[in-house]
Amino acid sequence: MLGVDVDVVDEELRPLPPRAVGEIRLRHRHVMTGYLKNPEATAATLVDGWIRSGDLGFLDDAGALHFAGRLKNVIKRSGENISAEEVEAALEAHPDVAEALVVGVPDRLRTEEVGAVVVARAGAALDPGALVDALAGRLARWKLPRYVAVTAEPLPRLGNGKIDRVGARRLVEPGRAWDREGAPAPP
Repeated sequence: MLGVDVDVVDEELRPLPPRAVGEIRLRHRHVMTGYLKNPEATAATLVDGWIRSGDLGFLDDAGALHFAGRLKNVIKRSGENISAEEVEAALEAHPDVAEALVVGVPDRLRTEEVGAVVVARAGAALDPGALVDALAGRLARWKLPRYVAVTAEPLPRLGNGKIDRVGARRLVEPGRAWDREGAPAPP
């Protein structure tokens, strides 16, 4: 769009080089003035004339913007940022998976671990260990889910049709889900 500056920045809001994934921010003459009665949200979103989008992306060598997911859907594991959408896409590419949701599970050692709720296709018997093994060819080892909950029920939805991430998160609690590091899931 004419008159719109687009930038991709790191966590300290420093511009990133081409192909480096970071937060997308925008600057233009029609920038919003702020959130109604919410100065904290305004200060977090409007920084030095730029709008922090909350989206992840990168600029290619030609300067074209590529979307890479939502910043809030990033799992921080041992200093690495993992896109929940990337892991969800890998899970949903499996022929026995109808849909999947990936969330960060709090962890004392690694900050967060990758947790997944997977809805099995009708008639499919999904083994969490075999599913994670199948993902190993698509994802780096540190992106593989540690916790996997398999269900035949559709994921809970909000009134607008989007997945209820908060409601579905309860299914991935340690002790209730399969654990890649050896703790068996309860029957």
